[in-house]
Amino acid sequence: MESEAKLKVNILPDEKEVICSKGATILKTCASAGIMLNAPCNGEGTCGKCVVQIIEGVSAPDSCEHQLLSGTMLKIGYRFACRSRVTDNMRLIIPAESRILKIKSVKASRIRELHLRPNITKIFLKVQQPKERHGIADLDIVEGSIKRRFGKVETSLGLIRRLPDLLKESSHRITAVIIGRRLTDLEIGDTTKDVYGISFDIGTTTIAGSLVNLNNGKELSSASDLNFQSEYGKDLKTRIISILRNPEDGLKELQDALIARINGIITELVAKKRIGRESIYEMAAAGNSVMQHIFLGINPLSLVSATHHPVIKRGIDADASMLGININKMAKVYVMPAISGFVGGDAIALILSTAMNIDNNIKLAVSMGANGIIILGSKDRILVYSTSASSAFDGVHINHGMPASEGAISDVIFSHKHKKIKDIELKVINNTEPEGITGGALAALISELRRFGIIEKTGRIKSREELKNSLDDAILNRISSDKDGNTFIIYSEKRRKIILTQKDVKEFQLAKAAIRAAIEIMKKILKITDDEISEVYLSGAYGNVFIPEKTVEAGIFPEDYSDRIEYIGDTSYIGAKMALLSKDVRAEAEIISNSVEYLDLAGREDFQDEFSNWLNFI
Repeated sequence: MESEAKLKVNILPDEKEVICSKGATILKTCASAGIMLNAPCNGEGTCGKCVVQIIEGVSAPDSCEHQLLSGTMLKIGYRFACRSRVTDNMRLIIPAESRILKIKSVKASRIRELHLRPNITKIFLKVQQPKERHGIADLDIVEGSIKRRFGKVETSLGLIRRLPDLLKESSHRITAVIIGRRLTDLEIGDTTKDVYGISFDIGTTTIAGSLVNLNNGKELSSASDLNFQSEYGKDLKTRIISILRNPEDGLKELQDALIARINGIITELVAKKRIGRESIYEMAAAGNSVMQHIFLGINPLSLVSATHHPVIKRGIDADASMLGININKMAKVYVMPAISGFVGGDAIALILSTAMNIDNNIKLAVSMGANGIIILGSKDRILVYSTSASSAFDGVHINHGMPASEGAISDVIFSHKHKKIKDIELKVINNTEPEGITGGALAALISELRRFGIIEKTGRIKSREELKNSLDDAILNRISSDKDGNTFIIYSEKRRKIILTQKDVKEFQLAKAAIRAAIEIMKKILKITDDEISEVYLSGAYGNVFIPEKTVEAGIFPEDYSDRIEYIGDTSYIGAKMALLSKDVRAEAEIISNSVEYLDLAGREDFQDEFSNWLNFI
């Protein structure tokens, strides 16, 4: 059988050469080189965000490229990376605006006080020499020594077979490694100081991990990066579609991409502290239900069935080696339990992080990311609702939206004189040239445009003609139009133009209406007022660039919440770390999984009424 043809792709300005199969998309080819491109439409050719310029080996454009790219652009080799395939040796340029750059780390700002009770125990043993104990088995001596200091353990046959050699090699001085109640390994000498774990937030957009010393609970290093599954689509829906389209390999491809990124982050974590991977004995992870299913290699298609049911709901202990996680070969991976089909371990982690499940005070917690989560309650009763509408805050459905990474606009400030706008000032992450706008900056922009009358109550962007007598030319010149209505130019240079479209405003309205309506219905169910909510927590990537007063002004939260809103960081990361440090937390997580009330609000008439009420701006 003739071997598959291999071709060379040179990627500029990175100066990277990639060997790929004939027919591979440029998108996948770039991903294999560690270069992630904006491709939220999952290869449909409809978003227009993955534009590259092919300077050698260009192929004929398809219908999507003809529709969205100008004749001039097509002539000089511009194509969509998701649609164009490698048919010959190729050289191409990837513009900065087509790339997904380094994600800004989402730091954990709090973790409640815990009693340190990790699932890993190490005990140093001095095993008696044979001459001192006639007729007593080696295993009985080892297990007996452990029992006196820890309790009864189980020992695998594989470890029993290794026992004579281990005792001889160690001069009968060994360290027992116990995971749960199982004697997992025996290490030569005293290695009790070397016991580490890792916690991970497995997010749709971002993956964040931390290395933790399990002897004292201290975090030693942390790192985050993009989820490489982005090449299969930015949101959960498009990733599930990619599995449907490729039933044989789709799930494995998504899992492999995820595991590869996790292993890459682990490499970064251990390198910072010069710790061997073999000293990491456990991993704890939290994410939404779809991501947790994919991580475990479980098909998530049941989540999009008529019943939206998960394959597994309880917490899982899996073998790290089986999942391909590069840590100690005997290590375990704990995955948080879920609540429902689209409410996974990330929601339980959010509840644990806020101590909502053990506190008498009523609290509101909102995670604004690819999958929005709204939670309201106290230890007596907790309600939870999930909405995909919040993906607007993650930049997924926004024309020039992007996560909080280098080049992202983090705030928009309007300068004015005598109540008249003079111009706008942009704050950009890492002070680089703007490449797009974050969800937080989008809220800030819309609140300012509302304040100065550029956006109506209904969300319509007014035309230049309507505003000519109330705005200076510098602002008037930013107002234009496209086929869907009027637009506002946020930034414009020769190389890059960033605009707010009428469609963007509508997406924002849908997202804020979904969150606001859920809050109002939850208050009604619990029969409480705003005054009875003691604390309001915000988590997720949106909070990286969170401006409380502008978020409230944009209508996402009630007006009197401004002084109560606290950003608490990446709560999936926090919750996973808590589960890593304490077996008691894992027990709490299971109780939360079975006691929290998931609300299916879409079918409620009063929810639809509230949703309609909050579509408009106040």
